[in-house]
Amino acid sequence: MESDRTILGTSYREDDRVILIAQFISKHFTNPSIEIEAKIGTFSFSSDNMFISHIREISMHRPKGCFESSLKPQMFFSLLDQLKNVCKDFTYEETKDSLYSCSGKDKKIRQTVGDNNKILATIKKSKIADKNFLLNNSGLGVRISANYEEAIDKIPERSKLKMLRRKKRHSFRYKYLEIDMTEVVMNNRKSYELEIEIADFCFVKGCVDNYIEGIDREGLISIAREIWQNLLSLSLYNPKAVDNKANEMTEFIALGD
Repeated sequence: MESDRTILGTSYREDDRVILIAQFISKHFTNPSIEIEAKIGTFSFSSDNMFISHIREISMHRPKGCFESSLKPQMFFSLLDQLKNVCKDFTYEETKDSLYSCSGKDKKIRQTVGDNNKILATIKKSKIADKNFLLNNSGLGVRISANYEEAIDKIPERSKLKMLRRKKRHSFRYKYLEIDMTEVVMNNRKSYELEIEIADFCFVKGCVDNYIEGIDREGLISIAREIWQNLLSLSLYNPKAVDNKANEMTEFIALGD
């Protein structure tokens, strides 16, 4: 029987956003090149009149807004320590990214290198769709995205190098999900990111097919519930005191999306 608790051990709660997420996954998770990821961060809007009495889905157009994928340092390192305690199945890697612009508003190219500058991947990423949820009046929220990722052999000639960044990433495997916690250095500033990705394509795609065909809708709904409840558990986590790593800086620039 599938556990009804998050990776942090908190109980699931009934939530109507789960159906919206299941519908989003069923619409976009069509082949192995599709990435479904969920990020925790902060929304800001051109209008200050964004009072909410409960968690709700929001539009990024009325009023116009933006999303920064970011955690405060104390929150990041406290969560990282907690995840290391409760989830022993994790990996760690340090890499460097070169980010290039290319044709198309929502497209970009990322080349990642590891030790000895060995090229690990060159990926062309295209945004398909987002779903945005505001959690409270301070702007805390989550963005669930569908992106198309295409492996390419080399950087196209007309592409322009936009920025460089260094990453230190812990990846925690939890059932069919992966939780990535990444410390990023870009333009001599640090940011701290947390995202949840679908990591088992075959299992989740089978649930998507059953959902669409009406054979078994509960399988995909359970996956959507797993994603949503873990997002809430992680985003609303109460950080404990950690060592001096969290005090290196209290302000940072997030990478955005």
